[in-house]
Amino acid sequence: MKYIEDRLIDNLILGDENAWSELIDTTGQRLVHTAYLLLHDQHLAEDVVQETFCQAFQKIVSFRREASLTTWLTRIAVNNCRNKLRSLVNKPVLLTEHLQEVTAATGNTEDEALSGLSNSWLRLEVSKLPQIYKEVIVFYYFYELSIKEISEILSISEGTLKSRLARARASLKKILLIKEES
Repeated sequence: MKYIEDRLIDNLILGDENAWSELIDTTGQRLVHTAYLLLHDQHLAEDVVQETFCQAFQKIVSFRREASLTTWLTRIAVNNCRNKLRSLVNKPVLLTEHLQEVTAATGNTEDEALSGLSNSWLRLEVSKLPQIYKEVIVFYYFYELSIKEISEILSISEGTLKSRLARARASLKKILLIKEES
């Protein structure tokens, strides 16, 4: 597997268009999904991934191969998501805005959209978490990555990651308890 990735990286450095197509085909959807989970906006997610591949194209020559190619790309995408969120001044995702987006995108009525949201309320609650907690929840639970892999992607120590994960779980637990009481 390492040999295949090394060969792909060598071809990327040489500017091989087929190698770039392969990279985009194999990692693009996952990066878009990751960005969407962090940004909650499909168009922003696609923009971030496009920026990610542009940056990768410019920086592939300096790729040190200390992490896997996928980890490197994911790290770039996460940093781009953070920058995008900063530029939006952490505008909160409001349920009414989300409903409008869902109804516009699907053509469903608001009631149909609400019923769909009730099935995904946990994702909605995760989206309300502070960015540093949202990231660890997405990578740990949605992608089932290891602590080591996540710490590499986010460029933080494993101890810091474990603390963030514990705090994120505590926040979600409070939300669950409030929801049960309602």
